[in-house]
Amino acid sequence: FIVLPALAIFSLEYPARGAETLVHFAPVMFLNTHRQYLSRKCAWLVRELVYNDGLSRLRQSELAYELSKSVDKMERVDRAIRLGGDLDNKQGADEYSHKHNEVMYEIGCQWREDQDLCTSEAYPGVSFQGLYSYIQTYLTAVKTALSRYGPPRSEFEAPTHEELPSHDDDFAGVKDDLAEREALFSSDPDLKYIAENVLPEGDIQLGFGIVAEDFFYDAGQVLSQVRFEARAFYGVYVAALLLFYTFLF
Repeated sequence: FIVLPALAIFSLEYPARGAETLVHFAPVMFLNTHRQYLSRKCAWLVRELVYNDGLSRLRQSELAYELSKSVDKMERVDRAIRLGGDLDNKQGADEYSHKHNEVMYEIGCQWREDQDLCTSEAYPGVSFQGLYSYIQTYLTAVKTALSRYGPPRSEFEAPTHEELPSHDDDFAGVKDDLAEREALFSSDPDLKYIAENVLPEGDIQLGFGIVAEDFFYDAGQVLSQVRFEARAFYGVYVAALLLFYTFLF
């Protein structure tokens, strides 16, 4: 009489230990998507900061403020994904996902056709090691662009969303050097690196996609194991129950 209830509890509790692992995947998947969004937002803000043509309907001081907040948030999200302990992600992927660590830190670029060629047109001669080095270089490039093309930090101000002067009155001289500003995205290595990585075929965008696939794969493996163990142990419990009643009657 003791064995059967114990076996019934065990058949439920033992497979359920996988639920704790599955809990980690929900926040980390969300944060990975949010990290990708922030990378694109930073690229857009850098472009508008450099152009400063008024079409964003934000002043340069407001663009700089938003860019500063966005790059800091992207850095925080990236750290939370890898190390955990922040933004509702208790355990970092570095601790439990081997595939994540391969993509992030090991030599090679798994998202490229030629996985051994980890370079960037913006920085000729520089060799990258894993997605982590691409992300850190991206964050540095954004911060450099903010410092180089933005106003002094003391002039940063949160967007007020108040009506700005018309384009013709407020940005009369901008059109004249628009081509020169646009050329900066080819001549300035940091701007070029940002521009090439925000494209769908950019290294960090493809890398984020690979990481997302790995998280889905890991979650699927854990879920498959939980289902297998639940069915196997419950099957043993049912068989033991039938055997017990067979001998009883």
